[in-house]
Amino acid sequence: MPHYNPFSAGTRVKCNYRKDDTSGYEHVGTVLAKDDPCCWAGTLAFPESDPDPVAVKAHVARCEARGDLVCGTPGPSAQQPVKWDFGKIYWDSQLYAAE
Repeated sequence: MPHYNPFSAGTRVKCNYRKDDTSGYEHVGTVLAKDDPCCWAGTLAFPESDPDPVAVKAHVARCEARGDLVCGTPGPSAQQPVKWDFGKIYWDSQLYAAE
C-alpha cells in the first residue's frame, strides 16, 4: 500500500509503476528535497542542466504560495522528487519505504 505522507529527503523508497505487474520488480531510489536544483533541471521553469539554487528556492516558494506544489501535504497528489537508482529523477506520489 502506498505511503502518502511525505518522506524526508534522503529516505530510500520504492514504487511499482505497473499495477498489474506480478513479477515483484520495484524501482528503488532516494527522496530529494523539493528545492534541490537537480529536481528542476530540464523543466519548463529551468530548462538549463544546472539551475541556480537561489532561483530554485524562490520558485518553490512561489509555487507553494499559489498552492501549486503539494509535496508537503499528505494525500495521493503529494508528489516528491526521487532520484531512482536507474539514474533518472521523477516526481512520484505512490511511494513505499524501502526495507
